[in-house]
Amino acid sequence: MRRGWRIGLPLLALTIAASAAAAEPVVRPVGSKWRGATRDSSRRNRILRRPRQVAIRQPKGMRPLHPEETAAALRPIRALRPDVPAATIEAGFAHYRAITGRVRGASRENPGALRVSRAGSAEGLSILRVDLVARNPAPGRRPRVLVVGGMHAGNETVGAEAATRFVEAAAGDDALRDAFDITVVPLANPTALVLGIRENAAGDDVNRSFADGKWTAESRAIRAIAEEGDFDLVIDLHGAGDRGRNGFFLIRGDGDRAMSSRILSPMESGALMDPKAGATSVGPYQFDHLGGARSTNHGTLTSYFAARGTQHSYTLEAPLRLEPERQVRGMMKLLRSALFNVRRHGG
Repeated sequence: MRRGWRIGLPLLALTIAASAAAAEPVVRPVGSKWRGATRDSSRRNRILRRPRQVAIRQPKGMRPLHPEETAAALRPIRALRPDVPAATIEAGFAHYRAITGRVRGASRENPGALRVSRAGSAEGLSILRVDLVARNPAPGRRPRVLVVGGMHAGNETVGAEAATRFVEAAAGDDALRDAFDITVVPLANPTALVLGIRENAAGDDVNRSFADGKWTAESRAIRAIAEEGDFDLVIDLHGAGDRGRNGFFLIRGDGDRAMSSRILSPMESGALMDPKAGATSVGPYQFDHLGGARSTNHGTLTSYFAARGTQHSYTLEAPLRLEPERQVRGMMKLLRSALFNVRRHGG
């Protein structure tokens, strides 16, 4: 009996202590969440010393190309960028084929769910457009949505991978397709992915080209989609790798703080971008709440659609110093949040 009490009392004390600790409110420290007292948050989110690129998943049974087919497909890019090693280009081309193969595979596996077409091309590579097809559309006007990935595909692979996974998931999600009218461009800048760089093969930053005198083949493909009609939500998927950008953040236009806060709300605070104590800016981004920023960059896709009157036009940035799979999962969570919050509160 005494032996039982010796074992039971310490266990009871530990249980009471754990319950008391659980009942205490958790207070987020002021300032940067990645330093000092916030090491637990860093450990929880697996913050890495260097940026890590998300791997592009390969589709099952992708047909290998004959060397002559590969050479023909890559001839325009190699002519523009003879400085890039052949092995780099061939590896990037395999990633490009993986994304296009997965999109077309999702369409084959879910007949009638997706309409895949070519929005444009860049140096002979297709810029695919995917329209999600409703089976039983919700009555009334459904929110019209554009999702773009891979604008800086070579050094921000998370955007292209997340957009492609979104297409694959949506192909089997009748409720999602019935509730929204969604167009996805999973890989807006295919030559960047092939070359493993931020810019396109001509050296242009496509996400600064949505302006007079700067249009590229890639931005013109997006512009053609924009000219078909107004969108309720546009969301451009990116990754942020610079030092200090260790949380997810949403770049918005003026006067849209309430909606961006709603979109960010499913994420724990430790996963959102929070500048150092007292700071309001990080590079070209002005922060006015946790994870919420405005940008001074010009000629971006987000600013272009905002100027066209899109009420909810955002750039979503995933921290490339986060463990890669968590980059994708966080981006998918925020993309879903954007859809349903705009449907519920977007007017």
